[in-house]
This record gives sequence, C-alpha cells and structure tokens, in this order.
Amino acid sequence: MRFTTHLKRAYIPALIVPAVLGIMAAYAPAQENTYPEWTKGMDCWKAKDYTCCATEMQKIITQDPKVASVYYILGLCQAELKQLDQAEKNHLKVLELEPKFGGAYVQLARIAKTRGQNDKAADWVNQGFGYLADNETKALALKIRGGAYVDLKKSVEAEKDLLDAAKLAPTDDGIYLLLGRVYLLKKQTEKAYDALHKAYTLKPGKEAGIMLLDAAGAAGKYDTAVKVGQALVDKGIKENGILLKLGQAYLAVKNYEKSAATLTQIPGNTPSKLSNLSQAYVGAKNWAEAEKVCLDWQKIDMKNPLSYELLWRVYMFQERPKESKIWAERGLANTNDPKFRDLIQKADEALRKIAPAAPANTGKPS
Repeated sequence: MRFTTHLKRAYIPALIVPAVLGIMAAYAPAQENTYPEWTKGMDCWKAKDYTCCATEMQKIITQDPKVASVYYILGLCQAELKQLDQAEKNHLKVLELEPKFGGAYVQLARIAKTRGQNDKAADWVNQGFGYLADNETKALALKIRGGAYVDLKKSVEAEKDLLDAAKLAPTDDGIYLLLGRVYLLKKQTEKAYDALHKAYTLKPGKEAGIMLLDAAGAAGKYDTAVKVGQALVDKGIKENGILLKLGQAYLAVKNYEKSAATLTQIPGNTPSKLSNLSQAYVGAKNWAEAEKVCLDWQKIDMKNPLSYELLWRVYMFQERPKESKIWAERGLANTNDPKFRDLIQKADEALRKIAPAAPANTGKPS
C-alpha cells in the first residue's frame, strides 16, 4: 500500500482589505482624500464591487493623473477582475510616480506569480521588500516569493521565506499549505504532516484536506488520514483519488469493512483499486468477494506477486490447498519470486493431510 503526494502550482490569494489599507496608510499621499470619488471607490472596494471601485478611480485620474495611490487601487481592482495586463500597467505607473511605493512591487510580483513567471515574481519582491513597512504586507511578499520558489523547486529558499512569513502571519493557512508542499518536495513527511495539519486546523477546506490526507498516509498517521478523508467524503468530495487513499487508510487501521465499502465506490477496475480491495476482503475474511476481486485483478495485472499470494491465501483459508498450489505455481512462473516455493510446500503439506490414508500392508495375499 502506498500513498502518493499531491503537488501542484502554488497559488497566492488576493491581498485582503486590511493589508490594502495598511499599505495606503504607509505609502499613499493624502491628496486622494480630497476627491469624493475616493470615498465612494473605497466603499465599493470594501463591498468587493471591484468594477464600481475601478470606475471611481478612473474618474479621479481624469482630474489628476499623478496620484500614485489611485493607480494602485485601480490596479488592485483590475487584478481582481482578471484584467492582468491593465493591472500590471497601472502598478508600473505607481512606481513611475512613487518608486518607493512598496505595495506596487508586491502586486507586480503577485501578477507575475499568477502568470507562472516565478523568476520574475521573486525579482519583484527582491526589488521592493526594503520599502515594505507593515508585517502583513511583508508576510504577503514572502508568501509570494516562497510560492515562486516552490514552483522553481528551490526548496531551501522556499522554506526560509515561508517560515519567516509564518512568524509575521501565524494564522495564514496558505503559508502552511505552501510549507507542506516544500516538505513533500524534500520528502520530509513528518514536517509536511505538521505543516498541513496546521493549515487544515486553521481552515479545513478541500485543498488542505486532500494534501493532509496525502501527508498523513505518507507519515503513517492513518487515524488522521481516516478522519480527514471521511470528512471530505461526507462533504460530497468523492474524487477517485480521495476514495482510494481513504480506503487505504481504513485498510491500514484494519477496518476492513469500511475499507471495502469505500473502495467499491470507485468506478471501474484499476490495479490500485483491485489491489487494496482484495486485501480488504481478505482481511474481512469475505472469501467469495476476495476470490472474485483477485481474479479480476489477475486479468489486468499478471505480474504483481501480491495477487497470486492473496489467491493462495483465499483458497488455503477455505481448505482448498489444490487451488492454492496452482496459484503459488503460477506466481513462481510469472514473477520468479522465490517466496512462492515456500507457499507451494505449504500447499503440499496441506494436501498430504487431507489425502486418504493408504491401506495397511498385512502381509497376507489378497
């Protein structure tokens, strides 16, 4: 039984409103407050009406095209609206007007990260980090750069950035998700489990749950894998990979009935499904289903020694040593695994025990 890791491109969420307001307080000149459109635009921003906010910022620009903070908010709105080219243009305008406006560097890094331009994202953070004043924005910058390093497979640099980010923003579940990926890349399963367990505790969502299910299985924390996997399934998240790992976890804790019930929900027949389902039925001593599933497995994977061994066991437990010997001999022929010689010998011993005794020789002619 083997758990596989779940890795994908690191995702950096949008900058939240408190951080935006912190950046504004630190870097923006006061003149934008003289425009009524500013107040209305920021109200729209807080309400997540980004189209409305962008419209109000554009009205200010027509009156005064040199207020850096207005371009900054406009760029944020455009990023939320997936208008990345326009957002990039406006954040570059911010830096043209105010080269030390740290938030613009962070947002340009975020845009580059969204585009998969990881080297560029890291470079923007490098350029602007010294201009950042508040811890929340520093944490976001480190998170973006750390995420870029994750995708670049620079695990040492990623780990350092993300650990520093966690100190500044200890309740950000996304940081711990990224740390979990770092440790999975480094094959440090215990650390991956700890980081992902923290992420899941902070926000028990689908992504954290799937990754924690992977890490818990890899770290041998099968009770946690059962708990998390069952919670995902109970929420209706029944992807084949989740069902397989949950079935494996139930198998590891010897809850064979639950393992079988979970694995049978996976459509079709694959070697991984049939392998684990065979073991679940054998563990549950459901010999009829175990035999059926093992034979189905044999049809698509004749080279796996476990299928022959399980069939040997199924027939031995049913006191059918003749069939056990046949499958042990086939296992030896098809896999060349020497353990089947011992199984053949055991089957022969069982056969001798049930063979009818030869008639005694009395010495008298018949």
